Amino acid sequence: MSLLIDKPSWLEGSRQPLGYIFVTAFLVMAASFVATAREPYDAINTFNFIPMLLAVAIYAMAREKGGERLLRIIATLCLVGAVAAMVIGAFEVFLLDKHRAGAMFNNEIVYGRTGLLLGFLALIGFLLGGKHRLWFLIGPIAGACVLVLSGTRGGMVALPIILLIALTAVFVATGRSRRVAIFGLGGLVVVSMLVVSLQAMTNGRLDVLFDVVSAILTGEGTVDNSTAYRLEMYAAGIAAFLERPLWGYGWANLTAAAAEHMAPDRFRVVLGNQNHLHNDLLNFAVAAGLPGIACFLAFLGAPLVQLVRQYRKSTNGLIMAYAVTLIVATYAITGLFDMTLGYDISTTFYAFALAIILGATARTEPPSAL
Repeated sequence: MSLLIDKPSWLEGSRQPLGYIFVTAFLVMAASFVATAREPYDAINTFNFIPMLLAVAIYAMAREKGGERLLRIIATLCLVGAVAAMVIGAFEVFLLDKHRAGAMFNNEIVYGRTGLLLGFLALIGFLLGGKHRLWFLIGPIAGACVLVLSGTRGGMVALPIILLIALTAVFVATGRSRRVAIFGLGGLVVVSMLVVSLQAMTNGRLDVLFDVVSAILTGEGTVDNSTAYRLEMYAAGIAAFLERPLWGYGWANLTAAAAEHMAPDRFRVVLGNQNHLHNDLLNFAVAAGLPGIACFLAFLGAPLVQLVRQYRKSTNGLIMAYAVTLIVATYAITGLFDMTLGYDISTTFYAFALAIILGATARTEPPSAL
């Protein structure tokens, strides 16, 4: 709570696009939740987005202490986190004989997405250079292992884009250093090889992804239950949005609104105890109507606006561009299949990671001591 009342940090952060866009979107969502609440408790869903407010002060604090040393600490912590997640996941799958890893963390999807991001954010250490830079290539490998162990197909869809972003950053960072470039690219190629081999040893869940894509594109074949349920959710959610597009139903009433467009027996099977529609854009649309869609796009777009604003002035512009595009792209893609923004853990990671990265890379002068 001290972050909420830290006036200097708030003033500094609120002058930045990240700050005033996040705050404005938060206020719009809060107003929507209050206006659509069927009972006072429904408005408590506003607290799901409190990290967007805290990010304003965190950005300013990271900017004050920013610089290469802070970035190295961030990269090291991400590397340790990714490796730890990989070890825990391997323990669950290979020793506890779990079908998917992640239950010990929170759930499989959050575990997979978070581990994947931690692994590729560790690549910041490689981009910074130095004699220990190659150790940070372990990060993407560990992150890919976490993804496969979790059986998270949304993360697998995002992986090619993540690899493209990482490869681009490595190419730019290595310049003419051919030897380092070969090591760097080789390490990232190993990620793809591990994905294939681990998939063969674990649950095989990702194999279904290719069958789903084929069935949707060709109109032939069948999809698995998980995909079929999501398609039903999407259809019901779109119908609910079109029925009330101006202000929505409130976050607390997401599934209730969708249920009105499902047969009772299908509602129990498809939604059951779910409290979201497995799609970020649809969640925001049903919860807050057109203003909700605008807020969702604002949450994704604000870091990119901040990136454009401070990129040329930063001495660590490459790291800034890499980390911001990595996080935003991962959330945008995985949010097509699950709830990311609006879920407390995922929202906190998104807001705080972006605020710290953007703040730490904003300085152009030597940082103060940590």
